[in-house]
Amino acid sequence: MRWPDFGLPADPADMAAAIHQAWTRAETERDGVPADDAVAYVREHYRPHAVETTAQADFVSRFQPS
Repeated sequence: MRWPDFGLPADPADMAAAIHQAWTRAETERDGVPADDAVAYVREHYRPHAVETTAQADFVSRFQPS
């Protein structure tokens, strides 16, 4: 999915499909993280400067899977 640095997903439908696929895999492959903890988890385990903007953090916290 296209998601430019410091921006939001170029196509929210593609982003939602990718997230849905990840959640489906996570049901049997490993546990997910609550939305309130997601940004901190990614920063701690993958990249300290991930989720660069307030808009991105807000997007993560408001995301509702279909």
